[in-house]
Amino acid sequence: MSLVKSKASDSASLISKNGRRKTDSRRPKQGFFRDPFIEADRRVEARAEQPAPEEDRIVKHVLDVLRPFSTATGGGPLVINHKAYKPNRGNLIVEYPGTHPGNVLSFVGMHMDVVTANPSDWDFDPFTLSIEGDKLNGRGTTDCLGHVALVAELMRRLGETKPQLKSTVVAVFIASEENSSIPGVGVDALVKDRLLDKLKQGPLFWIDTADKQPCIGTGGMIPWKLHLLESFSTAG
Repeated sequence: MSLVKSKASDSASLISKNGRRKTDSRRPKQGFFRDPFIEADRRVEARAEQPAPEEDRIVKHVLDVLRPFSTATGGGPLVINHKAYKPNRGNLIVEYPGTHPGNVLSFVGMHMDVVTANPSDWDFDPFTLSIEGDKLNGRGTTDCLGHVALVAELMRRLGETKPQLKSTVVAVFIASEENSSIPGVGVDALVKDRLLDKLKQGPLFWIDTADKQPCIGTGGMIPWKLHLLESFSTAG
């Protein structure tokens, strides 16, 4: 499929990340992102079969899509930083520069690792993207390779069409979200190296799923305090 027109809206139905009879799926609607979204999802699904996490398999595809519109090739304005702390386990920071320095809008959390899978536990081949009606089936289409494909397509369109935006748009594709037993691989290392400091200057959307429906914002929190005033009273 061609990577030209795009727009996708999804209504996934993931039953259980670790349970049996999984139906990890995403429903692309007809519209601007549909065809390239499906093609991008198909490619990242095919690259996700490796048992041990090797996020650079996904990074390679995302770079194939974005580098033609980057400063690295002279083909566009996208600024790309591939940062790996372990062999084959890279993170990817992609920026589309805005016109107002200090204005930032960011999308973070699209992780390129997926849960392990035993094909006998699945209703379909988890390592190959299949299309059933308006559903896309495959390991990670909901958590989180579908998000990787969608945000990569967003950044590609920005690099291709070059709209004049006040805010810089930043996409941070991360490694090692599913298994944190090995520290210093993913977003924790990026934060430690202060590579995400500029994101504090504007809204940040954490893009991931909560196992039920597609959503944004999971993994964040709002700190708050509760002050309790004790009151005594008598009835009657």
